[in-house]
Amino acid sequence: MRWLLLLGLLIGCQSDEVDEIDGVSLGTAGEGRPLVVFVEDDLHGETVDARQDSAGDWSDYEVEAYQVVIDEETRVVTASGEELAFADSGLERYMEQEVLVRTSEPFEREVRSDRDGYIMRDQSLLPAVRAEELVVEELGMEHFHAFVTANLLPSGESPLLGLITAEAGSGLDRNYGVNRSHFHREIAAAASDDTARASLLLEDSVAFFQVEEELDPLPQFLLYDADGFIEAYGNWEDLLEAVAAR
Repeated sequence: MRWLLLLGLLIGCQSDEVDEIDGVSLGTAGEGRPLVVFVEDDLHGETVDARQDSAGDWSDYEVEAYQVVIDEETRVVTASGEELAFADSGLERYMEQEVLVRTSEPFEREVRSDRDGYIMRDQSLLPAVRAEELVVEELGMEHFHAFVTANLLPSGESPLLGLITAEAGSGLDRNYGVNRSHFHREIAAAASDDTARASLLLEDSVAFFQVEEELDPLPQFLLYDADGFIEAYGNWEDLLEAVAAR
């Protein structure tokens, strides 16, 4: 696939510069830091694998990705034209969110190689562009699931996560805060795997992803593995039974 990536750039950009990047947001490294936008690589094409192992030699790995500089003049809008604050767009964290970057100046597309690991690990020394406008994909359940899988799922060959979504200040919220280790032990015992974990997201996180209707009523209990979301359950005991039956 490597030669196809290079050939595509040579054919598409042999003379003309471009002023747009159509890719996937990998998030930022912190407030005020550039947004990393992935276009494609010679490993998975236009798909990002958030759990890709970065061990080994990556000197031959080739990737097209960019550091996108955001400033106070950068406009952030949805595809329907709704203007957003950058902090409300979802772009600060990786969640498989597509984004169209319109740059302030034309630039030549570049492929970088000789990396220290996969693009999710090594985002250094990427070409930089300044964004005039960001057109973002509106958030939904697929982004919620992608965020959970990339950021909350435990490591290991067969990871398993029981995610609890609850109202802030509810009995379940308080119980989890006091007895978090108990929830971990229960799902680990059901899975016969000490790496299985529980986690909690409150209603403000649900609202951020605009999935209140899909997760109504709270609480909901969602099961995930390395392939992503499996199923939602109405109570913790049903989730544990499903884990034990796997």
